[in-house]
Amino acid sequence: MILAGTAYGTASGRAGEYRIANVPPGSYTFTVNYIGYEDYSIEITLAEDESIIHDAALNVSYITMDEIIVQGLAQGQAKALSQQKSAVNITNIVSSDQIERFPDPNIAEALQRIPAISIQRDHGEGRYVLIRGTEARLNSTMINGVRIPSPEDDNRNVSLDVIPSNLMQMVEVSKALTPDMDGDAIGGSVNLVTKNAFDYDGQILNLNLNGGYRNLRGDAGGQAAVTYANQFMDGKLGFLVSGSYHSADMATDNIELEWDEDEFNGSDETILDDMQLRHYNLNRTRIGLTTSLNFKPNDQSSYYLTGLYNNYTDMEDRNRLRFRFGKGDYDSPTEVSGARMTRDLKHRKSVSIIQHIAAGGKHLFPKFELDYTLSTSFADEKRDPSKDISFVQKKYDFKYDISDPDNPTVEVTNDLDYNDLSGFKFDDMEQKDGEYTFDRDRTFAINLKAPL
Repeated sequence: MILAGTAYGTASGRAGEYRIANVPPGSYTFTVNYIGYEDYSIEITLAEDESIIHDAALNVSYITMDEIIVQGLAQGQAKALSQQKSAVNITNIVSSDQIERFPDPNIAEALQRIPAISIQRDHGEGRYVLIRGTEARLNSTMINGVRIPSPEDDNRNVSLDVIPSNLMQMVEVSKALTPDMDGDAIGGSVNLVTKNAFDYDGQILNLNLNGGYRNLRGDAGGQAAVTYANQFMDGKLGFLVSGSYHSADMATDNIELEWDEDEFNGSDETILDDMQLRHYNLNRTRIGLTTSLNFKPNDQSSYYLTGLYNNYTDMEDRNRLRFRFGKGDYDSPTEVSGARMTRDLKHRKSVSIIQHIAAGGKHLFPKFELDYTLSTSFADEKRDPSKDISFVQKKYDFKYDISDPDNPTVEVTNDLDYNDLSGFKFDDMEQKDGEYTFDRDRTFAINLKAPL
């Protein structure tokens, strides 16, 4: 929305509110543009020291045709696209309506659908976000504009698989560092905007259930989410609570290869040093809860209190079969004698938690705007004690074919059989103690904004 022929204008907020400050007296044409709606304009006259309150009612834009199939655009995503269009930097905004169109269990999975965003996966599920190819550790992750810490001990990447996708009202991705961001937003920033009661017209109760079945593994999974919001005191007080639960049993198989070089007949040849066949059984459970209390006594002041809790449990059992070619003697680049076979069993369990509590307010004055926030964020990761048990069988003779390096084939050339478990003997056991890491951020911020 803008005063035609001038530089005075603004973009509306989440609830459609707007404010154009410090406008000189005179007559103006007030125009409003919004995606999916017809342009709106009206003539207004502003006197000295006068404030005008005007509600703009927009009509849906359409084309008259003999026959047409209309696919409606969700109101929430239309609002997100309008905010994206009016942003002063390179930004993508995705609303909850758009997120819920896809079966994405966590925020990382939802972000992968934004242009120039890629994700790093763990057993098929998205975990870290990369903006324009920049490393995940160089991005800043925020909740309602406040940076949150990482629950991991060896990096500062925020594991976005901890946070359910259906707890957010929208996600804002800024793809370039600007002066208003924290210094760690080198690659960009991801801002998770939680829901509040003023995002809705009044009392709502929204329940979402979905599930799936993996025929290859015979496993099922499901997700449930519920949101309740209401407004009181003639729309001045709003309360919202939203919860999410997701559980899935998963299984993955992979092959990991290690290569080396050795000299045969005076020339270096590539040899296969180690081949691992891995099978994983996993269970992942994701619990999220967010609540919001908002108070807006008048059009010039607003206050909020928000809370967010996320609990992510990752349990993994690994069964590994290793062809230890490097433990034998290479008779040729594709033949080995006296090598080993090992079988490993490993179990681990980790619980990651991200919590965030914030309170703040916003005030509008004739010449400037003031907002402030006080928040505390807590992230921790607890790893239970784990065991890695290994069994070994020696004196294997192998012949392998590596003409297709991605899919080598192996043949046992003596009378041993690695499918006969009775031939394996206990080798060693590694037991790790439990680990606990945590990070805590406490933030107070105050912003003063005046149009120039």
